[in-house]
Amino acid sequence: MEPAVWMAGGGKGLFVFTRGEGRVLVDSGLEWPGILARGQGQIICACESQRQAALIPLDERKVQRFIPAPPGIEAMEARNGYLYFLSGETDSVLCCREATGEPLFGNKAGVYPRDMRLHPSRSLAVVAGGASGDVCVYGLPGLELVRRVTVPGIAC
Repeated sequence: MEPAVWMAGGGKGLFVFTRGEGRVLVDSGLEWPGILARGQGQIICACESQRQAALIPLDERKVQRFIPAPPGIEAMEARNGYLYFLSGETDSVLCCREATGEPLFGNKAGVYPRDMRLHPSRSLAVVAGGASGDVCVYGLPGLELVRRVTVPGIAC
């Protein structure tokens, strides 16, 4: 499989760029694909307005299935068969099964949280808690609060 770069172009669609093909539009089935994560052999593309995510195998480039997504998605990451959503609307972080979207764990994540990243060790998630001024560190996959650090102002 040739190396590829995937980009969500919002209202313009989902694109994959390769050396051999150039830019190719991929039908995500979503009206506004805006957030991407790379899962196990697939790209996961989420649309906030439709509250769903499309699972697209890398080798097929067509939607395999749709799974539910929380409202107000700010960030999405995938690791080890789990999919993590950060919801600014529900002020929470949610862990689901990547293959099915089945919700497994959740936790409070500040007030209008802004961003989330998974630590390279794959055992921690760090969330910028927005207006609460907190940066929260959670253990994965269960989203147990490991540490909370308060910063001055809004945590972005």
